[in-house]
Amino acid sequence: MVTTPRSPAAEPLDAEAALGTFEAAVSSACAPVRVRPVEGVAFHGRLRSATADGLLVTALRTSPNTVSRTGRLLSSTDPEFLKLIWQRSGVSRLSQDGRRGEARPGDLVAYDTTRPYHLD
Repeated sequence: MVTTPRSPAAEPLDAEAALGTFEAAVSSACAPVRVRPVEGVAFHGRLRSATADGLLVTALRTSPNTVSRTGRLLSSTDPEFLKLIWQRSGVSRLSQDGRRGEARPGDLVAYDTTRPYHLD
């Protein structure tokens, strides 16, 4: 589990370090991505993962941000994943292959990590 910012007993991370730590954790869980906070909003994020019989389940809680996997982040050697988002609160917007969809609480959205996408 990766949580940013750190607990009170640990040295606090500045916003840039917290973002970098979170981005690295999300990237290592599946495939490299770029995470950027929404302008004017302090970033915080939490990631918890578990694997069972080849299925990876990850729970994310974050402040508003954008996630993208494009251009140089794509590699033919990356593992192929079908990601599912179960939107529990807020609203997410996903763009992939010229299509754009919106997820609201209770919605389930699928996308392919081998092709470029943008999630906000």
